[in-house]
Amino acid sequence: MIGRTLASYKSNIYLYLLPFFGDMPFADLNAFTFEEFISWARGRRYRKKPVQNETINKVFIPLRMICKSAAVKYGWGDTYDPFFGLKRLPEGDPIEKIFPFSVEEQLTLKAAVTDHWKPYFRSAFTIGLRAGEQIGLKPRDIDWIKKLLHVRRAITLDENGKRIEGRTKNRYSRRTIKLIPAMFDALQAQKEIHDRCGGKYFFCTPDGDRVCPSNLRERVWVPALKRAGLTYREMKQTRHSFATVALSCGESPLWIAKVMGHRNTEMVIKVYSKYIENAGGFSDGAAFNEVIQVSKGNQNEA
Repeated sequence: MIGRTLASYKSNIYLYLLPFFGDMPFADLNAFTFEEFISWARGRRYRKKPVQNETINKVFIPLRMICKSAAVKYGWGDTYDPFFGLKRLPEGDPIEKIFPFSVEEQLTLKAAVTDHWKPYFRSAFTIGLRAGEQIGLKPRDIDWIKKLLHVRRAITLDENGKRIEGRTKNRYSRRTIKLIPAMFDALQAQKEIHDRCGGKYFFCTPDGDRVCPSNLRERVWVPALKRAGLTYREMKQTRHSFATVALSCGESPLWIAKVMGHRNTEMVIKVYSKYIENAGGFSDGAAFNEVIQVSKGNQNEA
């Protein structure tokens, strides 16, 4: 995750800071100049999309670090504060970014995916791992006897934007998940594919290579959404779908937080609480498992 953060800072420096500020003297940096920068940044396009306040706020992080380092180096002390009067831009509610798939939509999407990738997305919806965690799983991470899944690493970006095998997002993400039947069945389906294709990683391409997220998105995910007639959503919505379906089944936020690798239930309750439709009082995945297993049975009968 450190490498991904550094890569993000480096990208922001080259995309925004250098083009606008260039060789501008430190003395010219002030709230008025920053307001001009904000207006300029909002006129930019990145991947054909307008730049959001969240991105602009992140751009200011390395700029603040640069100014602080300059103040220390040249002995300006605490008197140098070019950010005085500058307010953090309001950011959208993170809940608005949640666009989960219903169980019915999940079935429709999985039916539209080629056979090789069905277990991948079935696992993504059923276990709720981060994409980097799922891609980084190795065969030895699954205890088939005790039915445990050990999440020990993630495929992430280094400071140059290259994908590497690294640590999980934080120490809470390094976890062991007790697999409920629906999760275990999804991984067993993938085991048949891995045993046939081989490869270092448990989820692999038809050639046995490590999954490339961008290729998976463009060559598998997007075409499947179109075939299924579903509105475009990012692949990370599989993880959000796990949380929202589990909550709507009345599962304990504590169980959901542990499975997803959160420190506590705060994030689960804050982000997903609006999707709770009932409170069945379950605490161990039983209700969620029943919904998934029943839907699987209905699909097999179709």
